[in-house]
Formats: sequence, C-alpha cells, structure tokens
Amino acid sequence: MEILNKKYDNFKKCYESLGNVIKLQQQLSDIALENPVANDLFNAGVIQHFEITYETAWKFLKQYLLEYYEVDIPSPKQVFRTCETYKIFDPRSTISPRIRIDIGGTEDTS
Repeated sequence: MEILNKKYDNFKKCYESLGNVIKLQQQLSDIALENPVANDLFNAGVIQHFEITYETAWKFLKQYLLEYYEVDIPSPKQVFRTCETYKIFDPRSTISPRIRIDIGGTEDTS
C-alpha cells in the first residue's frame, strides 16, 4: 500500500502541475499570439507536463490494479483498458473514490 500511496502522490503532483501550466498558458495567450517563439515554448511546456502526467498516471493505475485486483499489466494501453473493464473511471462507481480527480486539479472525494 505504501508504494501505491507514493505513486498516487506523485501522479497528483504532476496532474496539478499540468493544470497550473495550462492555466498559465491561457493567461499568457496574448503574449504567445504576438511571439511565435513564446508560443512554441508554452506549447512545449504543456506537452512535457502532459507526458509526465500520463506516465505517472498509468504507473499509479498499474499499481492500483496489482494491489486491488491482483492483475499485473505491462503496458499503458492495457492498464487503461483494464481500468475501463473494472469501471474505475465511471463517476457513478464506488470502486475507488480515491482516484477521482476533478478536471480543475482538485480531488473530488464526495
């Protein structure tokens, strides 16, 4: 469970960081429109944060599936498919309120 908690905390930090970068990009969109180099830098930053968030997400979900369902899955694509099979992403499900994270970057634990 300790490994799962670490992976979750890591994913959560990355997810929140991605949200902050996207908000910053939106706030600075006027600058980006006037300066193509700035626009490229902003886009590269968002893409990099997305890639890191994706990596931490699938690794967290892989560990989650291993600990709760005793399923060891080697690839990101299979991890997401298996999560869908178990309805982990279904907002009406009560499987795991822990892994529900609001699009705005804050947890929804209600």
